[in-house]
Amino acid sequence: MSIGIESIATFMPETVVPLEEFRYLEPVLARQGAKLEDFPRERRRETRRDAIEHMLLGAARRALDTAGLTAQDIDLILCESIGGRFVLPGVASGLHHALGVREGTPAWNMQEVCASFTDACHLATAMMQSEPERYRRVLVMAAVAWNCGEWGADVTDPGIALVGDGAVAAVISRQNLLCEILAWENRTDGEIYPWLVVAQQEAANPKLCGAAAAPQNCAIMVFKPEFGPWFMRTGASISSVLIPPLLERAGIAPGDVDHIVTHQLMRVAVAAWPASLEASHGIPASRWHHTFDQYGNVAAADTWITLSDLVSARTFRPGMNIVMFSPAGAGHNSAMALRWLR
Repeated sequence: MSIGIESIATFMPETVVPLEEFRYLEPVLARQGAKLEDFPRERRRETRRDAIEHMLLGAARRALDTAGLTAQDIDLILCESIGGRFVLPGVASGLHHALGVREGTPAWNMQEVCASFTDACHLATAMMQSEPERYRRVLVMAAVAWNCGEWGADVTDPGIALVGDGAVAAVISRQNLLCEILAWENRTDGEIYPWLVVAQQEAANPKLCGAAAAPQNCAIMVFKPEFGPWFMRTGASISSVLIPPLLERAGIAPGDVDHIVTHQLMRVAVAAWPASLEASHGIPASRWHHTFDQYGNVAAADTWITLSDLVSARTFRPGMNIVMFSPAGAGHNSAMALRWLR
């Protein structure tokens, strides 16, 4: 019996942050040879200290409600988070308690950065295949809270204008499926491991701290200088490296791909990845989807937030083939093939 997505839901903060708020960063951007228009037109922000727990609970409850389920129906929780109150422990056990899941249900934290949700869907599938009587429904979640004052983004660095907050949750099961999971593929490039990190260090431009609307975090995201040249040399074509073997594994010809939903690292990336795949395998760039200008980079959540928006818009028809493309920091790059069922 097929395994796939029974329901998917998001929980996005109500606060919409326009690009204009980041005008104070223009002197820094000028020194870097960048401009504000390279960044998303909007993103969402949640500044409450329990932002991660709040958003994940909201997304999880919506996913359960959409499927007509309760927390008692869940046999495994897989959760990823960036930002929030604590670096350790991971939030999965706290959500287990808050949702009222059965005591014998495992709650595992995952951290493959922006690939985490896609990888968690693969792990959920593997667990359901290995112990089908024990794992019948898996709740997969991911959330980002870059702006709550603990660990997240540096308000004095242009990276703060790139990222947004939000959460997504999905129920993976064998019943009442929206789509079937056909295949998963991975490429790991550990060369970039130390180049995109969150670490405890001083603000990049301390004099700008007072100009930001959001609080400065104790530990901050840092793009090392090596990352940019690596992306232009190697990362911009990762779609042509990762997606073709995924399609072969799934038994899908390149011409039969109907939609590709991508992680939205930055504007240059969401343009480069479709162009690379079109040049190498002829899949039109017009088949790619992202919500970069609505939400910005929402790490592991954004590929699947976009999918949820497309589901709400009734974009997919039965039989369509969809690729979820999730390249990530530290060199974790994953992709998943789905076939739409209803």
